[in-house]
Amino acid sequence: MQNQRTAAGQVIWEKLPVVIMTAFFCCTLWGSASPAIKIGYQYFGVGADDTPARILFAGLRFTIAGLMVLAAGSVAARRPLLPKRTSWKYVAALALCQTVIQYIFFYMGLAHTSGVRGSIINAAGTFFSIFLAVKA
Repeated sequence: MQNQRTAAGQVIWEKLPVVIMTAFFCCTLWGSASPAIKIGYQYFGVGADDTPARILFAGLRFTIAGLMVLAAGSVAARRPLLPKRTSWKYVAALALCQTVIQYIFFYMGLAHTSGVRGSIINAAGTFFSIFLAVKA
């Protein structure tokens, strides 16, 4: 995908207003994830003690999100985007470690706390990751 340039020749993602608006948009989406999950639990009748339903709910969310990313990337690249055959084992390992295991714990914990509290805890994890990365 080629970088889009403005009339002045500047890459659009280098413009400060675009960077600020994009960062704000992404932070808003990320911060609204926990309350949206709690609303989804209520809407679909997923109880705090219904572990299989919570895992199914999470799996459906991530499957739909992954398909949306593949569709958007394919449209942007003007060709279907799929991993090479040799990459599937790495994709599966990453999905298992980064998504499945991490979010099983996240969804189980979120069922027992408020959406706002879950957002704060989730953001604190990111904050400490950044803090520790600077110290390393």
